[in-house]
Amino acid sequence: MTQLDFVQNFTTASGAGEDDFAAIESVHAFNATGQTALAAIITYTKPKAFPAIFKNLTDLQPQNANDLRITNLLNLTTEAGAGIGNGGRYVWATGTFANNATILAKVNELAQATFSNLKTKNGNFTFANVFQPIPSSITSKSAATGGTNFVAQYWDDADEAIIESATQNFIKSVNCYTKSIGQFKPFLYMNYAYPTQDVINSYGRKNVDFLRRVSRTYDPAQVFQRLVPGGYKLY
Repeated sequence: MTQLDFVQNFTTASGAGEDDFAAIESVHAFNATGQTALAAIITYTKPKAFPAIFKNLTDLQPQNANDLRITNLLNLTTEAGAGIGNGGRYVWATGTFANNATILAKVNELAQATFSNLKTKNGNFTFANVFQPIPSSITSKSAATGGTNFVAQYWDDADEAIIESATQNFIKSVNCYTKSIGQFKPFLYMNYAYPTQDVINSYGRKNVDFLRRVSRTYDPAQVFQRLVPGGYKLY
């Protein structure tokens, strides 16, 4: 079993996606020199060490490091912050498609094809695919899906246009691929979305109409839609 197999099985194996306390992020990172890194961020919100739902993943070898433990959000936040370099600039984007190991592997291939030979002025950047399977405890009886967020980190503002363009090309290539095999899902997770991604309309017409009715009822002057800068608007 590979980590991508585990990500797929997390939502499809018997009972795996029905544990309300379990979540996983599968991180596949690459840098400008071709080096790669693989990590798994697993979370269990009950104070239980090494829950059985993660056994197939935690048994995978080799492992360079393993810091699984029972801790609190302050410690986790401090630890996560320590791994972020000072002065870095970030680009985020997101997509949703069927949770399938073959598809996930292809998305990694598309990322490498887009960024591996990218010529930046600084020559120093990192990009990563972070796959987050959506468990059936959330999707209920809908088809098992997985979300991914893409992150690019770079240190020189001279590289901004190059990284931004590559990110948009990568998004297009992933969408074209998943649509071509009938596994594209329109939903976009707002917290990870690229500025030009159409987050609101990805919720579907019925939900958009509901949000607009609520907005007109509780914000009749449309202050949050017209006067508040930034963010994704309903109109």
